[in-house]
Amino acid sequence: MKYFLFQLLLLLTFSFCWSQHSSLKTDLDIADKDGVFLKNEAVQTFLTIENTSNFEIEFTIKWSILTDDWKPLKTMPISSKIKPLQTLRMECPYFSFPNHGFYRIRTEISIPNEPKITHQRVIGIDPEKIIIPIDRKEDFYSFWENARKELSIIKPEYKITSVNRGKEVHYQLI
Repeated sequence: MKYFLFQLLLLLTFSFCWSQHSSLKTDLDIADKDGVFLKNEAVQTFLTIENTSNFEIEFTIKWSILTDDWKPLKTMPISSKIKPLQTLRMECPYFSFPNHGFYRIRTEISIPNEPKITHQRVIGIDPEKIIIPIDRKEDFYSFWENARKELSIIKPEYKITSVNRGKEVHYQLI
């Protein structure tokens, strides 16, 4: 189930590939078909920036690694320039993920006097090893037994009638 939800999340995040921004085309790519890595595998993430203009552009990329609940683990700003009609492929600086789980890799590209361009991808590090803590309260079983006793006192009032639909017989609960 966790893997299915992760795949759905990946599908949604990978559905927005290229971002067109004034004279830049940008794309954040995970070098893995499904974004799921084993603990000892290197996570390679690349930002492709294509300058479609005839002038040089200065920019700053802020790489951010966050937990799946948005807690920041590392932020790495990198300033650079891109020449006219040039394409750059920049790799996310190395980061050692602390444990198995889901992580967000986010880029924020800042260009002077322009809105920021952001991309985000979600990856999984050994998601099969995630242990979900049991969060039931200490009084769960006594609560459940009391609720069942209270319900057993109530006599349900209902009526079942048959409804013919051609060759099939259906039942209606009133």
